[in-house]
This record gives sequence, structure tokens and C-alpha cells, in this order.
Amino acid sequence: MLTRVYMHFYLVVLALYVYFNRGIAYTYLAELTWLIGFLLIIRNWKNYSFPWDRKVAFLLGFLFISFVYTIIGLTRYGALDVVRDGFMFNYMLFALVIPVFKDQFEEFKIGVFRIYKWLPFVVLAGLLLKTKILNHTSPAIFGGIPILEYKNGDLAVQLLITSLLLLTGNIRYSLRYQFLNAIVVVYLFLLVATFNRGGMLAFLVGMLFFLYYARKNAALVNIKSYIKVVLVLLCLSFPLYLLTNIKDPVQGRDTGIAQLQKNITSIIVKDEKTALSGNIVWRLAWWSKIVDYTIAGPYFLTGKGLGINLATADGIKMEDNSLRSPHNFHLNVLARFGVPIAVAWISFLVLVIRGVRKRDFPLEHLLYVAVFISFMVNASFDVALEGPMSAFPCWTFLGILFYSEMLSSCTKTERVGVY
Repeated sequence: MLTRVYMHFYLVVLALYVYFNRGIAYTYLAELTWLIGFLLIIRNWKNYSFPWDRKVAFLLGFLFISFVYTIIGLTRYGALDVVRDGFMFNYMLFALVIPVFKDQFEEFKIGVFRIYKWLPFVVLAGLLLKTKILNHTSPAIFGGIPILEYKNGDLAVQLLITSLLLLTGNIRYSLRYQFLNAIVVVYLFLLVATFNRGGMLAFLVGMLFFLYYARKNAALVNIKSYIKVVLVLLCLSFPLYLLTNIKDPVQGRDTGIAQLQKNITSIIVKDEKTALSGNIVWRLAWWSKIVDYTIAGPYFLTGKGLGINLATADGIKMEDNSLRSPHNFHLNVLARFGVPIAVAWISFLVLVIRGVRKRDFPLEHLLYVAVFISFMVNASFDVALEGPMSAFPCWTFLGILFYSEMLSSCTKTERVGVY
């Protein structure tokens, strides 16, 4: 009974983060869900089952390292900053919470998929409310953040999840709503591509990865039919995009063909005169400093630890102290934990991804890996996995992957025993 109540609470909180993103980040509902999940793991330890392979060993190792660094950090810096920085690894516990739902696992998965079934329409409704009724503003309810503020990079990954679930038949609509959903997804993707290059890459890399490894899967006969209508969807979505007038006063970008073209070409071609190029330069300058003082410097083994404001310590001039970490999760790991832990992190990524090369790798598992890759790409250009908006769904999907792999392995063992 308690587990079922927690499952529904988990799904409700996940839906809130998927639908409202940054607008509810300071409700700390994800952290409350994390804490309850941790307590339930302890309470149900005797019946807790999880695939104790190398991937899970890495997760446990990262959680242990985070605990050690948190203790050390508390002796040097403020508790709030240390705990907040430590959650870049601590959010991984969500992946280990999934086995708590072992008796309701299929029901839990369906609940997660249902959240993404309605994501495009919910986001579109929020966008129309914000731009057409509230005049590009929305009330700041939690932590001074507008309730309808959605990070574009995060939205790109969420749109990819919806697209893949639709392609694989995990979410279904009537034919009319299915076509409408596809138009809305393409329209929202065009908006994302206008304001966030990292998000655009995250969507495209995740989609191409999935299509490449799923190209010979017999279950995806209908994928070719979806691909054929992409141009039609673009033709239907583009007029809506051109009619949309949204400006970003912070980055100086607005909707339109010119901005789309700049975003795409700026990834490949460097133009010193554009603000987009300047955005790349300051990140590369910061990242090179991190490489210098870790791989080739005094912080090789331990990094700078938790609690320290890396922007201030690394001499990166910002307008305020809100940015504490580089726009790259992998380099954040390197800067805070040193080279050995960074190597372990890369090894973990390789372990997760390399399974797709197996001939009998299930299509559903491929979907989860593609989603994970998309989250990693987005986290390479933004402060993403350090917060619950990305970390909560990311580690949830990875936990579903790991538990599904365990169930699949058990099924194969049973079949071998039968024969």
C-alpha cells in the first residue's frame, strides 16, 4: 500500500517537473521524492532487488564519493552550497529507487509514458498563455522563478522522449490527434532550435542514434512512414513558427529564419562578430582552465571539491553569483572531483551505451539509451543534470533501463532452463 501511494506521488511530481520545468524547481518536491525513495529502499531492503552489475557499482561508487566530498565540504563551506553541489551525483539515487516499484513496474512505466503523451499540448498551452494572454510574463510563485519559464535545452530532450515513445507505439492517439501531436512537436522543436543550440543537438543526436540502431528492427516497419511525412510536418509547422514572435532579451535572439540559420551555422562556422560566437568563446575559455588545473595541474587527484563557487574561483566574470558551475556536466565532474572520478564517469557512460551493439538488444531498451544520450548532450552545453529539472527524468529513465535489463535477463535464464 505504501509503495503504491509513493508510486503515484512520484509520477505526479515527475509530471510537474516535466510540464513546468524551472518554474517549480524551488518547490524541492524532487528532493522530497528522493528522500522518501531513499527511506523506502532502507525499509524494504530485504526484498530489494537490483542488477548488481558494473553499471550499478559505478552508481553506488558515485553516491559514496559524493557523501565523502560532502563531509569534507561541510568543514570548508556553507552547508547549502555543499549539499546543492553534491546533488549532481546524489540525484543518481532515482535510478536505484525504481526497483521499489517491482510489483507495479509495468503500471509505473505506463504512468511515465502517459506524462509524455500530453507533454506537447501542455507546453503549447503554457506558451500560448504566456505570450498571448500574460504578455510574455508569468507569475513567480516558487523561488522568484516565473511558473511558465521552461529551459529550452530541457524541452528539447523532453520532446525527443515524446517523439520516440510515439515512434515505438508506447503512446497512442487517434489518427487525428497523432498528426496534431507531430505538428506541435515539430513547431516546438523549431522554437527550441531558435533559442538553444545545445538543445537542438541533443534532440538530433538522440533521434539519429535511435534511428541508426533501430533501422533493421522488424517492429519498426512504420518508422519509414513517419520519416516520409517529416517534410510535410515541417511545411505545416513552419508557417506557425513564422507567425510566432518571441524575443529573448538576455541572449538577443528572436524567432525567425535568420536566427535559425545563425544557430545552425554557428555550430560549424565561427564568426567573431556574433554574440553566438562569443557565447562559445567564454565557455571554451572556462573549460580550458578546468583542464589546466586538473589534468595538467594541482587538482589532478581530488578536484576543487563541493561547496566552492567555480565561476568565482576560476576567475570567470559574471553579473551575479547565480552561476556556480561550468555549462558542462562532464567538466563539472572533472573540476570538482578530479581526473580519477572523471575517468570513472566516462567509463560509466561507455558501459551504458555499448550494450546497443548486441544483436538482440530490445527496442525498448534502445529507446532508453537514446534518451540518456540526449540528456548527456544537453548536459554538455548547460547546467542541466546539476538540477532536478533534467536530473529527475534522466535518472528515472536510466533506472527503468537497468531494471528492464534485469527482468529481460531473468526471462532469458528461465527460457534456457525450459529447454
